Amino acid sequence: MGIFEIRPTVDAQFRVVAFAAGLKSVGNESGNRYADSLLEGIDLGIVEDNARAFVKYLVWSKSFPFISLLPAVEDVLQTSDYGAVRSVLSRLTQDRLEVLVSPLADMATAGIDVLPYKGIDLIHSFPNTAGERFVWDVDPLVPFDELSLADEVLRSHGFTQGNVDQTRLDETTGLLRLESVSEEDRSWVLNNHHELHPYFKILAPDWALEYADLIADYGIEPVLHDRPYVLANIDLHHSIAAGFEPSDIWPARRTVSIDGRVFGGLSVEAYLCLYLGRTYSVTHTLNDSAVHTLYDAVRVVCGAVVDWAYLRYLVGKYRLTAPAFYVLSEISAIVGSSLVPDVELEHYAKELVENRQYDLGDFTGKLLGQVSATSLKEYTERW
Repeated sequence: MGIFEIRPTVDAQFRVVAFAAGLKSVGNESGNRYADSLLEGIDLGIVEDNARAFVKYLVWSKSFPFISLLPAVEDVLQTSDYGAVRSVLSRLTQDRLEVLVSPLADMATAGIDVLPYKGIDLIHSFPNTAGERFVWDVDPLVPFDELSLADEVLRSHGFTQGNVDQTRLDETTGLLRLESVSEEDRSWVLNNHHELHPYFKILAPDWALEYADLIADYGIEPVLHDRPYVLANIDLHHSIAAGFEPSDIWPARRTVSIDGRVFGGLSVEAYLCLYLGRTYSVTHTLNDSAVHTLYDAVRVVCGAVVDWAYLRYLVGKYRLTAPAFYVLSEISAIVGSSLVPDVELEHYAKELVENRQYDLGDFTGKLLGQVSATSLKEYTERW
């Protein structure tokens, strides 16, 4: 049974396979061994018997491209729609990138201090042995006082803020109708969130007509009157989270090269604040295990040099002690103390003991159905 003491549920097995695949894509030797140990507890017969549900889960979980790194799992999916869905997702990514990247370059040309981050940055800046990552949107960070100019650039590229009505077509464009957002709603979101209402550009590629039933069946994109419509959206952010200050984002501490254009990039330490916090809080507070944020946190630790002193500063400032301790403990269990120094875990353990109001407990049991990291209790018993 590997590291499992009991057989996990079908849903938990889906999560474990997705997480193991994501870990394999990082390309770290210790992480690969950890992924293999996770997979020892998986019953591939259950995955095969539930192949359709598993493929749907992969679409939703953002882990689809990494399954190619698990040949045994791919083998049991051969009789399903796995291959066809994968091909469609790859072509949709190509179509989206053709319209999503150029606005970023034009923002920079207009003098906007834009930082592409999350998926589009991870594709170009961090290790991915799968060689592919599917894209639904891009997330540029833009300083608050430059959002109006960014809005002009996006509208010049045909992007519009709105809510997509998937039940009817626009009489003018012949594409899915975009319901406009009221000025009151836009203003409220602008002043109370770290991102704006999304900007959409709707595509209707003719090649997708052949796959309309498949696309509808797996909920990949909206289909109306037997035609798939592709939503390409840009989410403008002026921060990575509510309350995270601009001075901890700008000026950029690294660079990102996308299609020959160099942009500023979010710091590794700010990325870790984002991924540690989301892995911990989403898993605890929602019925939604954030496996992709955990393996992407591993990706960041393995793919860049972490300024641990600066991370301590950010963790203390934004009260992220619990996520830092628990998630970094898990990452250390995955990749070893050479990448996550023991002294950092000891620091966060002591801080957490002194600030119990932030402690929701370990998250890994809910995330994967197993716990491998050293617990806070075990740390404190050493003192």
